[in-house]
Amino acid sequence: VIFQTVPAGLPLQVGGNGIATPVVLTVDSGSAIAVEAPAPVAGSGMRLVFGGWSDGGAVAHTAMLGNSSTVFTATYVTQYPLALTAQPAGGGTTVASPVGSGGYYDQGQAVQITATPAAGYGFVSYTGDGAGTNPVVAVAMTEAKSVTANFTCLYSLARAGVSVTGSSGSGTVALTTGAGCAGGVTSDTVWLTAGPANVTEPATISYSFGVNDGAPRTGTIRVGGQSFTVMQGTANWPAIETGTPVNAMEATQVIPITAREEDGAADIARVYFLIDSGTAPRTNSCYGNYDRGAKFLFL
Repeated sequence: VIFQTVPAGLPLQVGGNGIATPVVLTVDSGSAIAVEAPAPVAGSGMRLVFGGWSDGGAVAHTAMLGNSSTVFTATYVTQYPLALTAQPAGGGTTVASPVGSGGYYDQGQAVQITATPAAGYGFVSYTGDGAGTNPVVAVAMTEAKSVTANFTCLYSLARAGVSVTGSSGSGTVALTTGAGCAGGVTSDTVWLTAGPANVTEPATISYSFGVNDGAPRTGTIRVGGQSFTVMQGTANWPAIETGTPVNAMEATQVIPITAREEDGAADIARVYFLIDSGTAPRTNSCYGNYDRGAKFLFL
């Protein structure tokens, strides 16, 4: 009886004993003998797994020997490993279909790989033994394969921008991105500042701006390829309506002075004034201020 393997040279268990193959054994015709193929045989970048016996028996079974020369062959299948990774690790997942046994696949088998980004991430491309920007790719297992799915951080701002008055002020805007992502925050102008310099999820970007003495202006805050625009108008400075004397000199005079803001607000805290005789030397001039909160006149 001849015992052999495909590929050749793999060990077998015959009659409870380990043997090297191929081997020729002399046994009684019509007798039975226990045979067993070994567990997967590991190799360099591959492994061999039992495929079947020539007599159709299980991995371990009792073989019936005929009355003439018999050949028993244990056939093995070559399998290769498929390694899947995500870059960065938290950027998403990769799934192979069908699922291999321990990550191994039969030689020549086609495997479909699907990449799914995590929240706040986007799929970019495959590298290694996979290629392309489509999140679904197929590879043929002709050898050991390694495929990396590359993901990138996506950034989203809660608002695209804001309009503010010419006065100084500040505000915040919420930023959403993937876990572990960090984005640099910049401003394109000196009058608009933003921070922190680097933000991670979850994040709130703070910004501040100074008084605008000139024409309306626009500043932009950028983070992760996203823009937040601050449009600032011109400052509304208080305007003063000047009162005019109504009597002649040396008489008691009441000079009405009304102060207001250009936008009509009535929140001016203090009014400064000058009463001028209009002639030189100005011996009859005076100046002072009225404090609204204290209700007190200073001359």
